[in-house]
Order: sequence, then structure tokens, then C-alpha cells
Amino acid sequence: MAQPSIVDSGTGTNIGIPKINSASSLKLDIAIVGAGIASLSAAIPLAQKGHYITVYESAPELSEIGAGVQMTPNAIRLWYSWGLGPDLLKNAALPTGLNVRRWRDGEMLSYTGLTPDFEQKFGAPYFVIHRAHIHGVLYEHALKAGVRVQVGCRVIDYDYDAPCVTLAQGERIQADLVVAVDGINSFARSHFMGSEASGPRRVSTAAYRLIVEVEDLKADPTTAWIVSSPNLDIW
Repeated sequence: MAQPSIVDSGTGTNIGIPKINSASSLKLDIAIVGAGIASLSAAIPLAQKGHYITVYESAPELSEIGAGVQMTPNAIRLWYSWGLGPDLLKNAALPTGLNVRRWRDGEMLSYTGLTPDFEQKFGAPYFVIHRAHIHGVLYEHALKAGVRVQVGCRVIDYDYDAPCVTLAQGERIQADLVVAVDGINSFARSHFMGSEASGPRRVSTAAYRLIVEVEDLKADPTTAWIVSSPNLDIW
């Protein structure tokens, strides 16, 4: 059977993934622990299927720190299929290509076309966007889909048989399904795996990231050429 496809209304692009347009016959009460990018990406399609979703976030308010991230079509196609495409594109930059340069003198070693090449080949663009903008769009669409987001709700215990979670306030939340997506220092992982949950390990490597105003780069003759066209450059 041929794979059904859809056309994104914002770009007119055939993105090859069926839109979630039919509700599930079985309605589940689902608790999702954590309100980050992965958590909200789980909540949206489940809510669009008609399930009852509540997200529990330990922080007193939602915020998403970080810098820019590069998103490839395999992820973007899913977001498009949930209707997020136009709002993501409002905040994204679409680089024309990826330049790999020799570190010593900047000589071009290779070039990969990204826009419009990737959209034509893979059904969705390759774009660069700030993490906070992704999180904001996901949060907006989660609420639109009927997801309930409760902040200041730190989970301190899991009952895998019930299933249910216990909040720091003492409240026990029972659900048909509990999905724990609680980040790099996951309490759920350590609770479930015990001593086998090693968590993040130091690898003696550091990466420094920063965001610079485009106008500042343009004002300096030694960096102006970098932003003369929307490319990615790697030395």
C-alpha cells in the first residue's frame, strides 16, 4: 500500500506524513513528567488523537534556555504534520548551504546545498532556530490541542504498578499511562534503574556557544563576509 501524504498549508510542500486527523477510539488519561521540547512533542500528537494529557513540570514557571539548534527534515516533518510549520518558520533561519573550510586559511573544502535542496529532496527544510522559539511554539500548540500544563509540580515517587506519580506536595496522580521525559538529570531514570543509572559522564571536552548580533558582525570588516549570505560555515 502506498504511503499517504499531506501538503503543508504554509509552504505547499508534500511532506509525506499522514496528518493526525482521526481520534483514537480508546481515550487514555496520560501524565507526562517534564515540560521541555521532548515532553511537549509527545503531548501534542497524543492530544490531537483525543487523549487527555496533563504535563507536570517541576519548575515554578516555563522557560527554555540555550542557544540556536540546527534542525533536520526528519524532525521537522513530524512538527509539520502536527500543524506547527508556519509558526516555526516565522522564527527560523533557512541557510542556503553548508560550507566546510580549511581551518588554517578558510579555503573551501566542500559545500552541501541546504535550501531549497533539502526541502525538495526530503520534504521539509533544514533550518536553524533558537531553542526558546521551538519551546514557545510547542507550548502554544500543546495548549491549543487541549494539553493541561501544571508548573511547580515536582515528582518525588513513581508507582509502576498503579501507575501513578507522587508530587512533592503529597498529591498522588493516577493515570492510564505515565510518560517520564524529565531531562538530562532524570529522576525517573535513576528511580527505575537504580544503581545502573549512571547519568551524564564527563568526557573532558568543552563546547563554548554564543549568540552575536548580525549587525555587529556586519560592522567588522573581518567578519562581515560571514553574514553576507545565509550559510553555515565550519572550519
